[in-house]
Amino acid sequence: MRTFLFLLSSCLCFLYSFQSAAKPRVLVYVGSVDHNLYALDAQTGTQRWVFKTQGEISSSPVLANGVVYVGSYDHNLYALNARTGHLLWKFTTEGDIQGSSPCVQNGIVYVGSIDHNLYALNARTGVLEWVFKTKDAIHARPVVVNGIVYIGSYDGNLYALDALTGEEHWANSSRHSINSSAAVADGVLYVGNRGADFYAIDIHTGEELWSIETENVITSSPIVANGIVYFGADDLHALNAKTGDQLWVFKSRRRFDSSPVLANRLIYLGSWDTNFYALDAQTGTQQWEFKAGGPISGSAVVANGVVYVGCSDHKLYALDAQTGIKQWEFKTGGFVYTTPVVAQNGVVIGTYPTVSGAGK
Repeated sequence: MRTFLFLLSSCLCFLYSFQSAAKPRVLVYVGSVDHNLYALDAQTGTQRWVFKTQGEISSSPVLANGVVYVGSYDHNLYALNARTGHLLWKFTTEGDIQGSSPCVQNGIVYVGSIDHNLYALNARTGVLEWVFKTKDAIHARPVVVNGIVYIGSYDGNLYALDALTGEEHWANSSRHSINSSAAVADGVLYVGNRGADFYAIDIHTGEELWSIETENVITSSPIVANGIVYFGADDLHALNAKTGDQLWVFKSRRRFDSSPVLANRLIYLGSWDTNFYALDAQTGTQQWEFKAGGPISGSAVVANGVVYVGCSDHKLYALDAQTGIKQWEFKTGGFVYTTPVVAQNGVVIGTYPTVSGAGK
């Protein structure tokens, strides 16, 4: 009997070990101004590895094909093994990479720098494919749709470039610096600028279709879903995507630099009033709020029923997506302005702004 129990126990241990090996832990990656990129266990917040750069990180990481790409104030774009954090390659630009998160499409990684340039690099090797020079710093993340790269610059222009060659197709002048990354849906591009204007632009011609004026600079990047475009400024705006007519507005006590995220029929975003909000996507009615320890300017990511969001109190929070109850927190050594990214296919849900690496 003892022999049978021993064999049964051994089989159960083997089965448990096999199942554990077959289901690797989901990781969440987040950068901090303490110069580090962290890889954390998404369920517990336990640190798995950390990669130190030589400058602040305000560029959100992006995951593609087992590689994490992240830019730093030290002028470098890094490509890291997503499982181990080991450096695969780095590419040095002529200026800080501030806020311009990389975009990976068809084997090419695109990233902007405050040296005025948009770079296109081989995603596997880091070799330069082409470079396009604007007239001022690039803080926005590039967007690639149907072979065209769309990128805004502090020179006030939004550019449409050939994704393979960098050749300019058109440029639209918004008359004010562009910090916001663009969103594209149904042949229309949506973007805001630091002059408080929000535009809808025909992606084929670069012609303006409609615009509205808000009460503050727009650094929040928009999302488009179900015929509605959402973006933050002083308030969170929900507009008819075809006409620009306002459907609803949500006011907090301070501005929204955070870009909205749509998942579970809820809009998630943080505010400079130190609160993180969940709102009904159709009506703007508040469902819950979470009080953080400082202003929130980064976007969230939603995976496995959990919302992950960084904060200027140096922490990454994991919150229950339905209730806002805190699951865990991880403290870095500096402000967390970046958007986290979750590293397992099929677990990320929702509609995200282009600043987020979610789901890639």
